Amino acid sequence: MKKIHIALLVVAFITAAASVYSLAAINQVYSIDFQWYSTYKKAYLDEIRDLTRDKWQLEGQEANLQMGVTANTRIDTGILERIDPETLDNDFNNYFFIWATTGEESSPEYSVRVSSIAQRGDVVEVVLSLNSPSKVWDKEKQLTTTYYPFDLIKINKSSLSTRGKMLFIFKDQTGIQLFKEYMYI
Repeated sequence: MKKIHIALLVVAFITAAASVYSLAAINQVYSIDFQWYSTYKKAYLDEIRDLTRDKWQLEGQEANLQMGVTANTRIDTGILERIDPETLDNDFNNYFFIWATTGEESSPEYSVRVSSIAQRGDVVEVVLSLNSPSKVWDKEKQLTTTYYPFDLIKINKSSLSTRGKMLFIFKDQTGIQLFKEYMYI
């Protein structure tokens, strides 16, 4: 074998190894840390939330479910009415916000919370933990008070592995896709 053939084999091997590494890096899933807004403490927290009690799906309530990503404008839902304006951090240079709500409900057992966020390339998957009251509870108790379950989280833009035009896919805890939205981050 001539030296040129050996050199070509070495270059081909290095190119193939770099290609395999690049494909693995593209398919790598990165978990994204976030802070969630606590209405009780009126602040953003990075504590882990207990979602083990969220077991009932929102049967028949999917039409009321709203969610989205806000990267450069106000959040145009009823969420802003329930947040202390002094604690709302609108620093869109460093953060973007993800929100979800079920709208007005008749039971305090309804909930919607972000359980995890992961990024693969330019796709960000947001998993929501949804809960509604058991059917027994609905039949036995009818309250006149209304509740507004929502979740608002903020994410530091530097925690993303890539930026630009991103596809945000919202799923429930069973993996069913609820919503998708493109947003430039």
